[in-house]
Formats: sequence, structure tokens, C-alpha cells
Amino acid sequence: MSSLKNVLVNLFRSNSRAEARAASLIPAREEIAFHAEEPEKVLSGLGSDSMTGISSEEAQKRLIEFGPNELPKPKRSIYKLYFAPVFENTIIVIFLIAATLMLVISIAIGKSLVSPAINFIVIILNAFIAIVQQLRAQKSLDSLKRLSKNVCTVIRGGIKISVDSTRVVPGDILDLQEGDRIVADARIVAEANLYVNESSITGESMPVHKTVAAITGKKVSGIQDMKNCVFSGTFVTKGNCRAVVFSTGASTEIGYISRNLGQVSAEQEIPLKAKINKFANWLAIFVGIMFVAIWVYVLIVMSTIPGSFTPVNFWWRLVNSVELALKFVPINIVLLSTIILITGVLALATKGVITRKLTAVEALGRASVVCTDKTGTLTKNAMTIQKVWANDRVFDVTGIGYSKDGGVLLGDHVVNKDDFKSLKKLVIAGMLDNNAEVVEEEFKVSKKGEHYQIVRKVIGDPMEGALDVLGEKLKIYESEMLKHLKFIKEYPFDSELKRMTKVWQSTSEKIKHEWMAFIKGAPEQVLDRCTSIMADDDEHAALDDRRKRKIKDAIRDWASKGYRTLGLAWKDLKALPDGKEYPRDDVETDLTFLGFVVIQDPPREGVRDAVLACERAGVTVIMITGDSRDTGAAIGRELGILSEGEEVMEGKDIPDLDDETFIKTAVFSRVSPSDKQVIIKRYQDKGKTVAMTGDGVNDALALGMADVGLAMGITGTDVAKEAADMIISDDSFNTIELGIREGRGLFAKIRTMIFFYIFVNVAEAIVLIGTAFVNIDFRLFDTGLQINLIYVLPHSFPPLGLTFDRTSLDVMDEKPRDAEEIFSK
Repeated sequence: MSSLKNVLVNLFRSNSRAEARAASLIPAREEIAFHAEEPEKVLSGLGSDSMTGISSEEAQKRLIEFGPNELPKPKRSIYKLYFAPVFENTIIVIFLIAATLMLVISIAIGKSLVSPAINFIVIILNAFIAIVQQLRAQKSLDSLKRLSKNVCTVIRGGIKISVDSTRVVPGDILDLQEGDRIVADARIVAEANLYVNESSITGESMPVHKTVAAITGKKVSGIQDMKNCVFSGTFVTKGNCRAVVFSTGASTEIGYISRNLGQVSAEQEIPLKAKINKFANWLAIFVGIMFVAIWVYVLIVMSTIPGSFTPVNFWWRLVNSVELALKFVPINIVLLSTIILITGVLALATKGVITRKLTAVEALGRASVVCTDKTGTLTKNAMTIQKVWANDRVFDVTGIGYSKDGGVLLGDHVVNKDDFKSLKKLVIAGMLDNNAEVVEEEFKVSKKGEHYQIVRKVIGDPMEGALDVLGEKLKIYESEMLKHLKFIKEYPFDSELKRMTKVWQSTSEKIKHEWMAFIKGAPEQVLDRCTSIMADDDEHAALDDRRKRKIKDAIRDWASKGYRTLGLAWKDLKALPDGKEYPRDDVETDLTFLGFVVIQDPPREGVRDAVLACERAGVTVIMITGDSRDTGAAIGRELGILSEGEEVMEGKDIPDLDDETFIKTAVFSRVSPSDKQVIIKRYQDKGKTVAMTGDGVNDALALGMADVGLAMGITGTDVAKEAADMIISDDSFNTIELGIREGRGLFAKIRTMIFFYIFVNVAEAIVLIGTAFVNIDFRLFDTGLQINLIYVLPHSFPPLGLTFDRTSLDVMDEKPRDAEEIFSK
């Protein structure tokens, strides 16, 4: 078994991906170029066979050697998770040291323990509130995690068997079918029209076509270029394949990201804690000076009074001096700051936001840059048909995503499908030349009370799902059509031909054509094979070169705006003798053009308003996407992110960007996970406070590196949620604007409260210390209990009014605060 491990570590080494990573941010791991070798060599190196796989006995040995196929659970230090947020606070440390000193001395000399006990109670109360909040956030996060598919099909000993995904090992042959979740990183050894949704790890919104051929003679800059490999956490949207596993568990791409999350997060400092500690450090120096002054004065006075310089009196005077010096320290700042933050956490919780770190809300209010992923965050991650071109008419399609709500309009009028035969035929073609299925899932949204959200999603190709939804909007249903049709044959999508065809036979007299072929694909390629066009009277009109050029101009116009287009055609086939098949080229020649659809992953509702609100508040919104330059630019303009004079850049351009161009760039396209980290780091180096939103595994490292990481609750992966500071359970980008507003309001409250304590504490300290300098035996109050009660009560109740005060309406009119400022405007 050790030889196999050596193979996995040493076989097919390459530095292709390491070159693309930001090495200064995250250390590159060992690279194994399985993509660069032929399948036979990969299989041989892994001791496997494409037809028989490995034996069950060998699989058991490898499971022991390599461990289960699961991500290692993050090591959570109890101290770091629950106690560090309390005891790494300088004010608490000052009181803890002072209270401990007072307690030890009071016990030793037999004096009252009231004063040290009160200090310990305040410290414990602070710790209790912080720990309860951490437990609450972790419980909410755990409740958000959905059960994932935990079985997969592998070939062992020549037999297909279902195994728990945690028992998959290197050398296993995965048998992947449409809709399957991929549970390990694997090299494809055989495939049939395979398309994989890799949006969770690359950000690419469209399924990626996969092949078997080795990738040689080409620089591979990331996993998006490894077209012959499949990766854990992605899904098969179309076709099938066999693939040999080469990485499991922590060795997968997801595992690599997961392992590095702790390193990235460990480098981050909690902003509010840093501010209060900076204030407390100066306060500690002042308190130290005051203690020394009081103590020296007391010693001088005691030396002049005969018989007063006894050991008990000496130590008791020391306790009194510590207690007097502490009057300058506003201990309640920590407690009430925590309460204020909790009010913000609870306010956002009612809107479906889980706050994992208590100070994240305040940090979000300080954000000056919001870097946001496009797919699934700004957009619905649901391909939507927005326009239909049929017989020289452009129809508008209303509704967003996969919801069946909406309709088809011509101008301002709702379309009746029977009035436009060309449109109806186009929709029918799209639904019948289709392998996707639209299903509904129910998700619990973490809002006040029990709230569930129904989400429609597509199993299969998202663009095919969009065609099904278009049919629903026109009240055309596949189930009704299939009562009168029999499926004959499919010619699968071919990346060279750029089209797909299905042949159907009529089984009912209601359909006048007995044999029919429906074709869809790249519009220009489909159009080139057409000799006629469908008219509204259900007849065919000649399609000459002039009209073809006009249609192609329309197609290119939409494509130039960042939209995707899909052409559709059909053919009336002649019956063939029994036992014969239609040659593909014959079926896909002399077609009748039906038209094309214009498709976009649409923006979420309210996102544009939220973006504009952020801009008015001085917060720069930057879009980061794995999609193309044109698609990113189109969405950026629609949402108000990309304005006149701002730039659109690709990930490969980032290392060469000067500071001026970098600052002017509003949209970054074709970015890798390491590119996102570089973008965030460059903004942070300029003193910006960066918030990052995302939902995929590819966003996780950037979420951990950002000053505030926000993950999506529904579409977000578990890895992204673990990396984030806040989780938006309903996936609404509008929460960013709400969070900034809430965070700014919280900071204003904390600042006002601190000013209150500074003035009150200084005034009280002057009175108490002043009387002590006049007469060290003078007591303004009879007992320590009285002084502490009078000290605690006025310091608790008045600030509560500030704590629960409403946020100012004009808080979003202010510019972001300087990252270096403490409590001044």
C-alpha cells in the first residue's frame, strides 16, 4: 500500500496550477497532473481497471490506508471559540488582574470580599453572554446544513455496487449518471455527452462539457481548464461517464480549500475588539499612573501617622488604591457593547441572517468595499428566457428564474399561443428536444417563527430547464404532449456540431405529422442548416441568404450584450422501413427555422436598489465572477455596478494592473479562487475594510480572508458557510445594505455610550480620588457595598436607553469610517 501512496504523491507532477495561485497568500500543495496523461496510464498508476475497478478487499485496504472520503472536521479550540473573545479584551484583563489581586490580599488579611466579588461577577456576566451567543450561532449554522446524497455507484470486481460516499477510495471507478453528485476528484476514462455543473467551485454558471482526451501542450491555469477531470461537490447535468478516483477527503480540491480556511481566518483581527483594546491600552497606562500616584501618596501619609504602618494596613491600603484607580475604568463598556451587538444580531436574525461572530455586524457597518460573487448572489443562478425571436417578432417573457409565474407578451399584450403558430412550435420544440426536469424543494428559512421557502430547481441542463418553464408560461405541458407522441431516438449534443436532436413519432390523429425531428443548438449553426422558416399560418416560407444575414445580425446583437442565445428548428421526416435508422446528417439537413430564445441568469429582486444604496453610502461594490467578460459587464451595467469610465478586467490581467486601473475596475471576470484573494488583499493593503459575499466552495478562502465574509444559506455550500462570519439564509443580497445600516447604527450607539462612560467615570474618579488626597480616611460612602452599588446602578440603567435606541435615519448618508480611527467621527 505504501507504493500506491508514493504513486499518488509522485506520479505526473506539474506546476501548472501552482503558477496560477497567489503563493504569497496560500502555500501551494503538491500538484498531480492526471489531466496530462492518457487514461490507460492513469489507471495503471492507480492499480485499477476501467471495466472491473478494484476488488472489495483492495478497497478495504485502501480505506484503512487513506482514511474515509470526508472533509476533516475543523479543529475548534474551546478557548479560541468561546473564551478568547472575552479574555482577549484589555478592559476585562485589567479588571481580572485587579480583582484577582484584591481577592488574594483580602483573603490574606481577612477583609471584606465584596469589592473583588462584584468585579468577578461583571467579568463572568460578560463571558456568559458572549459564550451563549457563540453557542446560539453554531446551533443555527448546524440547523442550516442540509442532508447531502451519501451514496454513489462504483465498480468493484466488475460489479456495480452502491456504497456510502465516505467509503470511496483512490482507484475506485465511479459510474456517474445524469443528476449524480460527484463525491471525489476523478479522471474521466469513458464518457457519453457529459456535462457537469461546476459553479460551486469555479463560479461558471453554465454546465461544462467534459472529455476523455489528455490535455497536453496547453498551459492549465486552474481546474476550469481540466476538461477530462471531475471534482467533488459538483453535479452531472447531462450524459454519463466512468471516472477513476485519484483524490478523496482532504486531498480533493474542496479539501484543499477547507484545510486552508483556518490559516486564512487565523490572520484576521476582530475590528471592534481592536478598537476597544486600543482605547483600553491608553486607559491602562493612565490607570497605572493614577494607581502609582495614589499609592505613593498613601505611603507618604501613612509614614507621617504613628502606628499606621502595619502589614495589614499596608496591604489594605494597597487594595483601596487599586479600587480607586479602577474607578477610571468603564468596565460596563464591554458588557453593554456586547448587549448592543446582540440587539443588532437579533434584528438581523428576524430578517434571516445568522451571525456567527458577534462583532461581524459592526465590522460590516465599517465596510468600504463589498466584493460580491455574481452567480447565485447578485443573480438567481437560474437561467431565464427573457426574449423569444420567432418569425421576425420579438416576444418579451416575464417572470424570473424557474418560477412558472409570468407570461409572454408582444408589446403590452399577453400572447395567446394559438394566435402565433411559429411561437407555439418553437416552444414545443424546446420542450421535446430536452432532458431536463424542473422540481420543487422546500427549505426552512431562519426567520422569526417557522418559515419555509419553496425553491424550484432544474435537474439537468439549466438552459433546457428554462425551455420547460417557457412552456409552462404559455400553458403548454409536456405531460399532455407525451400522450400523443412516442420517443424514437436522440442525437446528443456534440461540441463540434453544437446541436442536439430528438426524433418523435405521432401516436394520435390529432398530430398531422407522423415523424418529427426537433433540433436546438448554437443559433447560427442551426440557422445554416435551415432552408425555410416557420410562418404564423403553420406554413413554411423560403429562407434566403439576405434573411439569414438579418437573423444572424439579431443573434449577434443579443450575444454582444452578454446574453446567451439558443436556436431551434424542426423537420417533417418521412417514414423509414422497419429496422432502418435515420442518419444524423440527413435528419439535421433542410430544416425549418423556428427562431431563437434569449437567455440570462437574471439579477435578484431588489439588488439594484441595494447596490445604489451602498454607493450612496460611499461603499464601493465590486463584482467578481467566473463568467465571461461580456456577461459580467452586462449584469454589472444592469445592476448599476459598472458605470461610465469604469473597467472590466479578467483574472489573468490582475497581476499586471497598476493601482489606478485596479481602483477603476468594477467587474472582474474569469477569476479563479486565488484571484479573489489577491483582489481582497490589494484593497486591504490600501486601508479598505472589505466585505465578501459568496456561495460556492470557490468563494470560501476569500470569505475567510475578507474583514467580513457573508455566505448564502440556500445555495451556499457547507464549506462557504464554515468560512463566513454571517450567513444570509434567504440568499438576499439586500441584506448587505441592511447589515451596513445596522452596523453603522450599532457603532454610533457604542461610540455614544463610551463618551458617556468617559465623562461619568472621570467625574466620579475626580470626586473619589480628590477626597482621598484630602483625607485618606475620608469615606464618601460608609461601606464598600454602598460605593459599588451606587457605582454600578448609574452605570447600567442610563446606557440601556442608548442601547435600545433606534438607528438614525441618516446613518447611510455618512461615508465609511476610517479603519484606523477609534471613536471619533
